Amino acid sequence: MKAVCLAVTLPVVQIYNEFRIWKKRMDIKAGGSPQVCMLQKIVKDTLDIDLIISEGNGKPVDFIIHTSFTDVDKERQLFALLDRYKLAGKSYMYENAEVEYSQQWSGFVCERQTLLIQWQGYVCEVKTREVNYISARINNSRIYVKLDYPPTSDIRVTYAIYRDNGNGGIEVVCSADFQIQKGEKNELSKSWNGSSNPLEIEVRQDVYRDDYYIYTTRWQ
Repeated sequence: MKAVCLAVTLPVVQIYNEFRIWKKRMDIKAGGSPQVCMLQKIVKDTLDIDLIISEGNGKPVDFIIHTSFTDVDKERQLFALLDRYKLAGKSYMYENAEVEYSQQWSGFVCERQTLLIQWQGYVCEVKTREVNYISARINNSRIYVKLDYPPTSDIRVTYAIYRDNGNGGIEVVCSADFQIQKGEKNELSKSWNGSSNPLEIEVRQDVYRDDYYIYTTRWQ
């Protein structure tokens, strides 16, 4: 008799368990939606910034803030509002479509050494800078460089080829060092007795940006 009762009630138990799982999922969704709407409304009313909030998986963040604006002061206020009104214990990631940071290595990088990068002063995201390419080419045992626009800073650019010296170190095969003066308009050249393959040539420069340009080397 007991076995008969279990067989009869088993579908009901399964349906009830599925209902409990569905109810829990709906409770979470219902609890989260007002929170998202509240954050969006508070930020909009306070800072006049539109937010899009997407859900994360908790690894590493619970939700992602998508927005687009350039006011640094508003950015600090936004973080304060998010930290104050988000659900306790929830982590988030911030993405601003109008702000971009870039980093370019100027030499060899050791993956075994921890690298720490930090700002030494205020960073202005509002001011835009045009890319001023340092175009380089090799022809007839000479290397030539020319900027798209006269630079607004003195720039030192070094082109070099290195090789293993057999003693655990490296040695210079050939190199060319350019001291590009502020306002330089002409194409500069130096002798070059190495490979013309850009993949074999290491480029170093001491100035990557100033108040007007971003300086980037490219090969012609």
